Amino acid sequence: MIVSAAVIDDMNALVILSQLKALEGEITVFKVMIPIVSALAFLIIGGYIAVFILPNLIAKRVLVRFKVEHHDRVEMVIMFLLVLIPMPATYYARASYLMGSSVAGLTFCGSSGLHHVFVHQFKRVLQWFMRIFFAASIGFQVPIRHFSDPTIIWRGFVYTIALMGKLAVGLMVPNFTTGGRFRGNHLRDCLVTGFSMASEGEFAFVIAVFAVNGGLIDPDLYASVVLAVLLSTIFPPFLLRFTISYFSQKNLEAVQRAAEEENART
Repeated sequence: MIVSAAVIDDMNALVILSQLKALEGEITVFKVMIPIVSALAFLIIGGYIAVFILPNLIAKRVLVRFKVEHHDRVEMVIMFLLVLIPMPATYYARASYLMGSSVAGLTFCGSSGLHHVFVHQFKRVLQWFMRIFFAASIGFQVPIRHFSDPTIIWRGFVYTIALMGKLAVGLMVPNFTTGGRFRGNHLRDCLVTGFSMASEGEFAFVIAVFAVNGGLIDPDLYASVVLAVLLSTIFPPFLLRFTISYFSQKNLEAVQRAAEEENART
């Protein structure tokens, strides 16, 4: 459920990212609506094709020509080739090219073998690429000198409160336990979900960088936004870890009490 919510959150961020270009220069209804319609079309129609049509075509028309032990590697090659179609298509349709990459990846979301091969082959490379990407595109643009301005600091804390609105996602978690709502393990599930969603802030960095580079926001506002995103991505993981540890200890104590009561009864 947390992964599904995180994917929806990222898709929303991609739609917002596609809107930034539309807000540059003269703003018209047509210019603003095209990225939204294009993004939704690629998500709905492209997502349906990627999940329900392409996997069957690949399995029946391509994979049958290769030995079973080579299917994972063949799928990986097809995946890289397939990315070359939706990425430029979404770009020229005024949606985000990142959305095109995501739609292409949906084609292989049910292939556990490809996932294993991909992680095995690219795990270390991806880790370093992600570090270099965020350092070069975002890390070097963090306006540390601006953080000495009181106005930027208090606005950053206000924006942090807004970002903490993601904690409310936890209130919608169904009660899968036998206890009462918002008590015991259900409270744990709510807090874990809320803190997990609040930690999802990397796309906010990307959106802020695109906005300031496009002249949509001034450097001071950008500094406040970056400060808010930094705070919202630093503290929730620690709160998440504390929540998991606290309720794990509580459950362990409950098990020990039950064992002691059983021993006393017998």
